[in-house]
Amino acid sequence: MNISSIYQKWQNWIQPTCRFVVHLSDKILLFLGIMAMLGVLYDIGFDDTEDNIEVFKSYFLIYISACLIIGVVRVFFNIFYVNKPLRQKMIEFALLVLFAGGFELLTQRQNWKGIAFLYDRYHYYIYPLFFLAFIYSISKNIASFYSKKANASFLLFSTFFLLSGLGTVGLLLPNSTYEGIGFIDALLTSVSAVCTTGLTVVDTSGTFTSLGLWIILLLMQFGGLGVMTFAGILGRMFSSGVSFQQQMLLQDTIMGEKMSEKIDLGDKLSEVMGTIYKIVFVTLLVEGIGVFCLYLISLDYTFDSFGDRIFYSLFHSISSFCNVGMTLSSEGRIIETNHWYQLIISFLYIIGGIGFPIVFAFYSQIKNFINNIYNKIILKKHFSYPAHSFGVNPKLAIWTTFILTILSAIVIVIFEWGNTLTNGSIIERSVGVFFLATTPRGAGISIVDMGLVASPTALFFMLMMWIGASPASTGGGIKTTTFAIAFLNMWNIAKGNDTLVIFGKEVGQESMKRVYAVLSISIVLMGLFTFLVYSLDGELSLINIVFEVFSAFNNCGLSLIGTGAFSAESKIVLTIAMFGGRVGSLTLFTALLYKKDKKKLKYPSQEIIF
Repeated sequence: MNISSIYQKWQNWIQPTCRFVVHLSDKILLFLGIMAMLGVLYDIGFDDTEDNIEVFKSYFLIYISACLIIGVVRVFFNIFYVNKPLRQKMIEFALLVLFAGGFELLTQRQNWKGIAFLYDRYHYYIYPLFFLAFIYSISKNIASFYSKKANASFLLFSTFFLLSGLGTVGLLLPNSTYEGIGFIDALLTSVSAVCTTGLTVVDTSGTFTSLGLWIILLLMQFGGLGVMTFAGILGRMFSSGVSFQQQMLLQDTIMGEKMSEKIDLGDKLSEVMGTIYKIVFVTLLVEGIGVFCLYLISLDYTFDSFGDRIFYSLFHSISSFCNVGMTLSSEGRIIETNHWYQLIISFLYIIGGIGFPIVFAFYSQIKNFINNIYNKIILKKHFSYPAHSFGVNPKLAIWTTFILTILSAIVIVIFEWGNTLTNGSIIERSVGVFFLATTPRGAGISIVDMGLVASPTALFFMLMMWIGASPASTGGGIKTTTFAIAFLNMWNIAKGNDTLVIFGKEVGQESMKRVYAVLSISIVLMGLFTFLVYSLDGELSLINIVFEVFSAFNNCGLSLIGTGAFSAESKIVLTIAMFGGRVGSLTLFTALLYKKDKKKLKYPSQEIIF
């Protein structure tokens, strides 16, 4: 037996062994990470006492010790695991060093004086370390969520469900509220933030502490962008990449269900991760600009501290861009009185609700224009004119949004100019008209008392809430393109045409089927939820109930009488409505119902009499 055969046998044995040990330790580390984060959550959620501090230090020390042991084993096996990327090996070695520092800290060993002073402030080091380790352990196990039998609709449903549950637990912590909150109210608030609805049953700033408000802010951000977006980033950053199967599921959940069946999988599929990065970049860029502008405007108002002013601007920027609509009360009531604040918030939720594909198209046009100016002035080159970035879908969404905004403004001027918009100058009232014309289709922020609006306005708002924002956006509703296709097809049938042509393109039959499926399911579900709420709270006015159901299911957030006026049972129904509306009525049915393979049998067709 020569040396080459011995080495080959060694490789045939050591590689499967290393793979087994590493994969098993991934599962163990995920379990330990979950337990550690639960400990952190309990630690920050309850009052610190001397006994509790020592107990948690011991609890965290056990976790760190276990991670150190597993980390040493992983480092040893990583030496022989040739298939593992070097990047992962370096990350794990760095985490091992950080855990060694945490062990030194919690054991209060004085030989390392650079870290001993943190002993009484252990959370400054331990919390970020645990969070980083937890995120890394999740990223290592993300592939298990993308099994071959995984369904994009079920993944979307389950991730929103899990995030809502975690948010509920976080809001129930004693340190999250000043005087406590009931389970149903915490659940509704969590689902409302995750589902970008904005309905609240309590005064947000008066009920929740800084911890509770930060939890709500994170729920809004994760809910607005989508959990699968962050899952894809984690898998890309810390894992060995994103597989073909993972990209397929990411594409279905983020860019639209069944979209991967309609596009060329060659080039488009390779752009999935690039699209995810662009979504996050555009979101952070727009929200950052919004924070800066809102902060400048808030300088004329009184806040307790610089941090409160920053958080106030950050909260409203994220809430607006993600089309949540949750607001914080302030001494000067900035949103209700400052028309500049209203304009910035309006543009934030319009950008968030117009859809990321349209935002990307505008971004490309602006980028090309700036490059042309630079080339013309500095490099003395001619202008370049790339292919137009706007396809049928962006054009349809833009035109529908523009027409609906104009129509909404006309209705508001007719019924509210002399009703709820009587205060202020002409400019301020005009800004108020623009604000109210755009907010029902997703944002859900009101600058007037909704209980005082005229009945025709309330009915029109329900229609706008039902239509909602554009596809691939942070808003809710059946989407502008769905409504536009349905309306244009009715007009087309009335004219006697067999096919629907928009911007020189024929709309496919599959799209038409999905349009009417979405319309039908949404109407049936809203009728069901209205029936249930009216059965539970029949003493309330029917228009108040219908308005609340429309707002919840279409993730708007407007309310005529306040969600707190409903019973606990009705709040549960509204919570389910919010969740179903955010996930999507068709997606919800697809996720929950058993999907049979498509049959290739064809039956004789039969025309139905209408």
